[in-house]
Amino acid sequence: MGNFARGEAGFFISMIEFTKVPKEPKELVELLRQRGLVVRDAQRAERYLSTIGYYRLSGYFAPFECEKDTFCHEVEFQDVLNLYIFDRKLRLHVMDAIERIEIAIRSVLSNVLCMRYGSHWYLNKDNTGFDHREFIKSIERYTGKRRPAYRNSSCRHYYETYNEPATPPAWMVIEVLSIGTWSKVFEHLKEAKSRRRISKFFSFNTNDFGGWLHVLTFIRNTCAHHNRFWNHIYPPRARNVAKYTHKGIPLDTPYANLAMIQAFLSTFTHSRDWIKNLRTVLAGCPVDIHQHMKFPDNWTEIEFWETSE
Repeated sequence: MGNFARGEAGFFISMIEFTKVPKEPKELVELLRQRGLVVRDAQRAERYLSTIGYYRLSGYFAPFECEKDTFCHEVEFQDVLNLYIFDRKLRLHVMDAIERIEIAIRSVLSNVLCMRYGSHWYLNKDNTGFDHREFIKSIERYTGKRRPAYRNSSCRHYYETYNEPATPPAWMVIEVLSIGTWSKVFEHLKEAKSRRRISKFFSFNTNDFGGWLHVLTFIRNTCAHHNRFWNHIYPPRARNVAKYTHKGIPLDTPYANLAMIQAFLSTFTHSRDWIKNLRTVLAGCPVDIHQHMKFPDNWTEIEFWETSE
């Protein structure tokens, strides 16, 4: 008989004891074969299951299953592996864009606030509306204030040369804090004028920009931690996606996430190389991108995705 626990809504739900036991790679290969997967080279499959992990790889089973835990006829281990490899290439391509976007956001935010409040604007708690003490602690930790061995070159120079203010200027601090932190900084800036100046640089409405930063943080963390991107749905949906991309865009889809990234890129670069390379990556997808990633049938013909500069 199961135990009972109070769920999120306050109701009691039945809890079942977890009884699954770990299996050796050889056992996992046999399990996959029992479920209908064609495994031509068992030793090779065991090696991949050892280095990738069965649980991670199982996230790529669904497109090849006729029903839960049953693979369709003649589906091979290599088919699943090809989808895994495609997703890795797609994540790397997404991270290439996010690196540029993140650096641009940090730089613009720092420039606007430094020109408005000075080099150490973040030391004044009146400029932000969140836990200022924890924010300063994060800056001290990531700039290596008390741990010299962890300092990057710019922060090391500051701490060895200056003793006041106690931490480096904002243009050094932006190099060590995450996009998630800067998303919170933007969200809690007390002066609306500064938020408008930052979002205006990227041609975004202020409220929309804050939401898109939040989604971008989720996407960045997903890719950085090597989680699936090709079929991932992000909960904090970016607002007014069609306003910055194109009409009729299917929301809460991998396609919408890629469009959002391109919309961000297009605000500060006129190069279309990212789109060109995206097409190359997508051409290697072993499953239907229209069905599984919600790409429109005519997506390459939409003006937003034009490759000519």
